[in-house]
Amino acid sequence: MRINLQKYAARALASAALVLGIFIIQPARADVFFNTGAMSSPREGHTLTLLPNGLVLAAGGVDGVGDTLATAELYNPATGTWSLTGSLNTGRWGHTATLLSDGEVLVAGGVDSSGNPVADSELYNPTTGLWTTTPGALNTARFIHTATLLPNGLVLVAGGQGVAGVLQSAELFDPVAETWTTINSLNLARESHTATLLPSGLVLVAGGTSMAGGAGLGSGYLAGAEVYDPSAGTWTTTGTLSFARADHTATLLPNGLVLVAGGDNYAGDPAELYNPATGTWAATGALVESRSGHTAALLPNGLVVAAGGDGANDAELYNPATRIWTATSLTVARRYHPAAALLPGGFLLIAGGFPDDADEDDGIVDNDGDGAAFASAELYDYAPAGAWAVTGSLHTARFNHTSTLLPNGLVLVAGGTGAPTSAELYNPSNHTWAVTGSLHTGRYGHTATLLPSGLVLVAGGVGALTSAELYTPATGTW
Repeated sequence: MRINLQKYAARALASAALVLGIFIIQPARADVFFNTGAMSSPREGHTLTLLPNGLVLAAGGVDGVGDTLATAELYNPATGTWSLTGSLNTGRWGHTATLLSDGEVLVAGGVDSSGNPVADSELYNPTTGLWTTTPGALNTARFIHTATLLPNGLVLVAGGQGVAGVLQSAELFDPVAETWTTINSLNLARESHTATLLPSGLVLVAGGTSMAGGAGLGSGYLAGAEVYDPSAGTWTTTGTLSFARADHTATLLPNGLVLVAGGDNYAGDPAELYNPATGTWAATGALVESRSGHTAALLPNGLVVAAGGDGANDAELYNPATRIWTATSLTVARRYHPAAALLPGGFLLIAGGFPDDADEDDGIVDNDGDGAAFASAELYDYAPAGAWAVTGSLHTARFNHTSTLLPNGLVLVAGGTGAPTSAELYNPSNHTWAVTGSLHTGRYGHTATLLPSGLVLVAGGVGALTSAELYTPATGTW
């Protein structure tokens, strides 16, 4: 805890010093996981959601003796502590939690205390700390499904396991009406799969298993992938994974590719990349350790950290530029913990889960007494205080320019003194700059605003300019 507080204090001091025109560099230290405050209850099969207010919500799950939890709690990064908040109306595990556009959290499905799949959904209000059951329930009770917030504000729920087995159905949640609508079904019934929102607005669903409760080696695991088009409401088969797998991770990289890593079916070491432009998969660097039931998170520095999982005692980092994985260390070996929460200030939070144990595959309840869900939590320091790294240089020296992060992960730099009409793009995956289309009007001291459409509006500038222009990332033109 003391390390955590000192770290935040150091960063706050550095920020204040920069405002005053003082430049402070803290001693650099290596990336590392370190303990933070433990949750009030052991949990696994729960969810973690970063709220707009900077707190992290942990909801539901199973405790250390296998009882289903209705409780929820909040992690405060400033103090490194957890505090209870309002309880769910229905205790559950294996559910999904989705942060909506209005800041509320939608929890859907799961398994209740009687062991039955749940059809109801509820909303958490961070302002009141209370949960409200939505008027509409899922049309099909399900758990171990996926939930994806679409650009239009709707939530896509796909697949999972239901009363009668693995599901092929999908449905949409409307946050305004708080109702669910059944839509076209997946091409394949699947659970323990992944769903990734692509920059195009399409959703990539990959892998999983077609057999309830998992499958034996080589049977039931899926290599098939498909894409959902929200505008057409259709599912289209896309390229097939090189390795059938379930309980893997899928991470959208800044270059637009999707990294799939690990998974059951003894496909743990190989990782592969999906190219949305071609609809094909290609092999990339193998993981240092085989793992499934792990988590993976894209860091602001462009690296991907994969943590824990069956068969893995540590974590590792993937570099998209070199396509190589490098090992790092967890404080506690864990599996089936929820997706990590990326916190402001350079930290990644993982909490709860189940002790790594290769002979225990259900990932929910400890059946043989050799381990139980735990309450421990840890932080990954992905941005050590004061640690700087040299990156590629601009093609043209400039100042009084603008810098805009684009939806595709690139950074647009435009205009400025010394280069009033030129613009260039920074690629975080390989740390290089590339020239893009030139502005129509030379300008500096102007503004640049990313619009909801993905275009960038540049306006005004020194000399009382009245003109404005739009940059289109897809074509690189103004």
